[in-house]
Amino acid sequence: MEHRDYIQKIIDQLGKVLEKILGDLIGAIKEGQINQGIEKINYALKNEINMDIAEIIILPNSKLLEILQEEKKINNENLERLANILILIADSTSKDKVNSQDKKNMYEKCLVLYEHLEKNEKLYSFDRHLKIERLKTIV
Repeated sequence: MEHRDYIQKIIDQLGKVLEKILGDLIGAIKEGQINQGIEKINYALKNEINMDIAEIIILPNSKLLEILQEEKKINNENLERLANILILIADSTSKDKVNSQDKKNMYEKCLVLYEHLEKNEKLYSFDRHLKIERLKTIV
């Protein structure tokens, strides 16, 4: 029981970190400082799950969920937060700041995550569904 409480505490902490990252990223985008926002995200992700954005986007799509859920213990709520962060970065970066293959990889990872959530979440999200449809046209 104590071990389960500890794991839940870590999962909750990750959720708070991801929410803060998302808020910071939105602020950085509004200020035109996306690179600083990405640096902060990479630092926070490295501290929390020992991976940064570059490491996440090179994961094979077939292994993405396995690694994030089983190895990194990321629950569905936090997977959605991560997908929201990735799609925001991909949407907000110009071609001169992120190469087109990295951008495509980010969109692919988002699609994998959102489709997983669409199948496994009890509550339907119209916003998530719209993101999936949009991502299908991009990738």
